[in-house]
Amino acid sequence: MPLLERLARWLPSAASSQPAPAVDVHLDDLVTSLMDDVFSQVPAKRQLQVLDFGVASSATVGFLGHFSCRVSFVDLLSYNAQIEVAESEQREQREDFVAFSHEQLVVYYQAMLDDFSVSSVDICLFWDLPNYLSAEHISALMKALAPRLHSNSCAHLIGIYNAHATVQSAQFGLRDLGLLTQRSAQIASTQRFHPYRQGELDNLLPSFKIDRSRLLGKGRVEYLLYHSERFQHQQESLRF
Repeated sequence: MPLLERLARWLPSAASSQPAPAVDVHLDDLVTSLMDDVFSQVPAKRQLQVLDFGVASSATVGFLGHFSCRVSFVDLLSYNAQIEVAESEQREQREDFVAFSHEQLVVYYQAMLDDFSVSSVDICLFWDLPNYLSAEHISALMKALAPRLHSNSCAHLIGIYNAHATVQSAQFGLRDLGLLTQRSAQIASTQRFHPYRQGELDNLLPSFKIDRSRLLGKGRVEYLLYHSERFQHQQESLRF
């Protein structure tokens, strides 16, 4: 049986593993210094393609309504939890099974993006979600995402300023180019928090390079990422 069909059979059972709905606790907005640079790359003559890896936020939907754009909200953590449930079921059925291989994870994340018809990405909003994925899963996700990016693709990511600091789990949204909204979020217990440092993120996100970082407050730091091809073109132009 093809891998995608096997995954399709395993994954629906994951619904029961999802965390309970978050209690709507008010959290202060965060001032962002870099989101303006993200949207400065908006193409002038065609529809903007936005990939948001979080849960759809009313603030983000309202903000993006000012643009001619197509936005795909892909709940990355829910998909990741489904994969882990599928792996757990396989361990129960097969004594020799440990985890899906890199190739199998890539196929799954490709299917995830295909389900939302994500074929081209101008702006990728990672929020802080890569911090909840293992390095193996980030590597597979980026391998699946890479063909959908182009030299002018850019991204925004929220990291942790101090690896030893405790931060409150939150769902983020974009109120405007200077403000990020936060809502309290509950994260599944199986999704460990990985406070990746900037150098680690550079290695885990090979299609992108971090151009700038700024303190975001509440123990967080934000990163502006450009496609790695942009830096290659800049270096080549400097040589000539």
